[in-house]
Formats: sequence, structure tokens, C-alpha cells
Amino acid sequence: MRFAKNGTLRFSALKVRIEDISLRTSAQTLRQLEQDAFLSRTVRPTNPPRVEYALTRFGKSLLAPVSELVRWAKEITGACCRRAATKCPQGDNKLKLTDQ
Repeated sequence: MRFAKNGTLRFSALKVRIEDISLRTSAQTLRQLEQDAFLSRTVRPTNPPRVEYALTRFGKSLLAPVSELVRWAKEITGACCRRAATKCPQGDNKLKLTDQ
């Protein structure tokens, strides 16, 4: 997400930054994000054509909530790992929403 804040990215730059995804899947995902108004797509008339993607205002509006979700996921994953490392008593190995 950090790189998305910086403006436009070419398809090849996105491919380098997002590992383990096929060209077909990445193209389909980008197409869907464009249809859903999260991304804008600009084709520059060069040879070969230069295709750039940028977050729309709507896409940028999701950066803060998604960043918070990522922060929360990292925090809760750390809590689960810490609990697993302390060998929780049998039957108490599930993290409850009320646990801190």
C-alpha cells in the first residue's frame, strides 16, 4: 500500500512488487479494481504502449482503514504467537475477542 500513495505505477512495476501472482490474475484484478473505481488506468501512446495505474480518490479513501486493518492483523497475530509460545492450558488455545 505504501507505494500506491506515491502516484502512478506501471504494470511491470506492480508485477515486481507483488510476488507470486500470475499475469492473468494480476490483469484480471487490476481490471476489476478499475471497474470498481479504486484505480484509474492510463495508456500512453508509445511503442510498446505504456500503461499506468493510479489510485482514484475513492481508492485513496480506503488507505487509512485498510492500514488500520493490517496493523490490527499484525497485532492479533503477534498475540496468538505469544500465547502459543507460553503453552496455554488445554482448552484455552483459542484467542477470544475480549483477550488483550
